[in-house]
Amino acid sequence: MNAKHHPLLRFMIVPLAVAVAMAVRFLLWPVIGGELPFLLLWPAVMFCAWYGGFGPDLTATLLSALAETFFVLEPRNSFAIDKEAEAVGVAMFVLLGVMISWLTERLHCANRTSHEANRQKDVFLATLAHELRNPLAALRNALAVLKMPGVNSSILERTAELIGRQVHLMTRFVDDLLDVARIERGKLQLQKELVDLSAVVAQAVETSRPLIEERCQSLSVTLPPGPVRRFADAARLAQVIGNLLTNAAKYTDEGGRITVTADVEAGEVVVRVRDTGVGIPAEMLPHVFDWFAQVDSSMGRAKGGMGIGLGLVQGLVEAHGGTVEAHSEGPGKGSQFVVRLPVPNKVP
Repeated sequence: MNAKHHPLLRFMIVPLAVAVAMAVRFLLWPVIGGELPFLLLWPAVMFCAWYGGFGPDLTATLLSALAETFFVLEPRNSFAIDKEAEAVGVAMFVLLGVMISWLTERLHCANRTSHEANRQKDVFLATLAHELRNPLAALRNALAVLKMPGVNSSILERTAELIGRQVHLMTRFVDDLLDVARIERGKLQLQKELVDLSAVVAQAVETSRPLIEERCQSLSVTLPPGPVRRFADAARLAQVIGNLLTNAAKYTDEGGRITVTADVEAGEVVVRVRDTGVGIPAEMLPHVFDWFAQVDSSMGRAKGGMGIGLGLVQGLVEAHGGTVEAHSEGPGKGSQFVVRLPVPNKVP
């Protein structure tokens, strides 16, 4: 609730809520007297927690404790407290108020996170529908061609190639979604073997090169002079680097530059993928690996994709015991992704 209100308004409501609670307290004085000194102040504290969040609720708690001490507890019109029991009561009121403030803020944060997750899933479903519509339309057209009478062999061959490409594309979509489910459930299985880093990078480059060439981008690859071997899943590591290359190509304008460097640093395999693309806003950097996150939507761009590629990268890297980081100096200044994988002293 608090996110919907201006910060100043959220704090302005505090003295009003406490004043109303104290007014009701004095109206009921002939009935309850000095008994239950803080009972009627709890609604004010709870309301400020619901309406304003942590800061206003904490302020309401402290203001209520001061008001009750000054106006109600003996001696009145003083912040001194004569009775030990009343001092303990004030301390307990403040402590419980702080706990309520913290718990309410956690609920607000969870609510905001839930709303954002639902929004991202809605965007993802819309994007997925768009991404699947294109290959389905191509397949529908191909079927129409196949039904035409007297189609010559060259047309049939081109149609078969088109069908193959679109089926491969849809299969990739489905495989990515299955990988998301496996990673989320901790069910991802790696087929580990002794692999050479150069071969893995070459496989990733081969997969990504068509998109890079289509966009007339330059690609530079720098590999270590000698072989670097690691016990890992070669296909999954190639998928990691391939996803980073594809992401770089999508977010780099035509004619841009993409560089891949791989080396061993301080006992780690380090792969860096740099581009001269659109960059990443500072507020988006902590979220680029979130499922369904779209950097382009925050910058008013439409680059395609379902927003799961970088999430898969992180999941696959972490499954290998490594880490991945994103760096960017801001919009228009390109980005860099750094993958670090530990090199074991011996093969398991």
